[in-house]
Amino acid sequence: MKKISKHIKSIRLIRIGSLLKNSLIFGCTLLFFQSSTLKAQVINNNGAAISVTNEAIVQSDTLENTTGNISNNGTIGLRGHYINIGTTSGNGIYNIEGNRTNTGVFNRGASTVNFIRNNNQSITNTGGEIFNNLSINNSRASPINRIVLSNNVNVPGTFRVSILKY
Repeated sequence: MKKISKHIKSIRLIRIGSLLKNSLIFGCTLLFFQSSTLKAQVINNNGAAISVTNEAIVQSDTLENTTGNISNNGTIGLRGHYINIGTTSGNGIYNIEGNRTNTGVFNRGASTVNFIRNNNQSITNTGGEIFNNLSINNSRASPINRIVLSNNVNVPGTFRVSILKY
């Protein structure tokens, strides 16, 4: 692998616009520009400043923001879980198919969080959670397919619930 930058600690197999087969561990400032799509299995941010700019799309299985800072003004799509122990901010879109756990700081801005799944999902924050806009789009809704809230959730913006039965 060519040396990309002295600021990047560990990046394996990065290609914008194609499938990433390995996980990414960031120890740098990483910017995503234009309408390219970054796909990965797991993104673990361990102290970096990551900025997802307008029209950029990041798709992954799980996003773990352990001690870093994520600024999302684009779209983050997760087939798995969103785990935030660090700081997340911005006016972007979060499409989450797994659980959302926030024990860090979530500065909601004008963001929209969409829960999309056909089985149980959970929103966990011991102090309660505030989303600007929240959308729950579950299919095959039944008593066992639901969003589980561990504490209060406040939505000062738009709150949408869509249940698709088929």
